[in-house]
Amino acid sequence: MAKANINMLSSILKYIDINYMTDEESNSVYALDINDEKNQKYIIRRLIVPGVESDYSEGAFKRAKEVIVMGIENIETTTKIFHQMSFPFESDIVDKKAFLEIIYQELFEGGDDY
Repeated sequence: MAKANINMLSSILKYIDINYMTDEESNSVYALDINDEKNQKYIIRRLIVPGVESDYSEGAFKRAKEVIVMGIENIETTTKIFHQMSFPFESDIVDKKAFLEIIYQELFEGGDDY
C-alpha cells in the first residue's frame, strides 16, 4: 500500500479545481464566497465528498485522512499546494487550515447541518 504523502492533497482538492470540474460544477460555485463557512461546507459536500467517496478505494480513503491531517499540521506546504490549484472562486481561500478541517469533518466525521 502506498504511503500517505502531503502532496496527495492535490488529489483531494482536484474536485474544486477548474481544470477538473465540469462547466456546470464550476458555474454552480463561482459566485459563492469561499471564505464563508456555510459556503465552504456546501462546496465540500457538493463536490469533494461525492468525488472522494466514489473515486477512492478503502486504502486511498484511509490515506486521504492522513494526508488531510498532514496538511493541517504543515500549513506552509499546504499553502504551496493550494497555490498550484486553479479554483473557480473570485477570491483565494484565506484560512486554509480551517478549510481542511471542514473537509476532514465532512469526509470522516459526517459533518453537521448548516
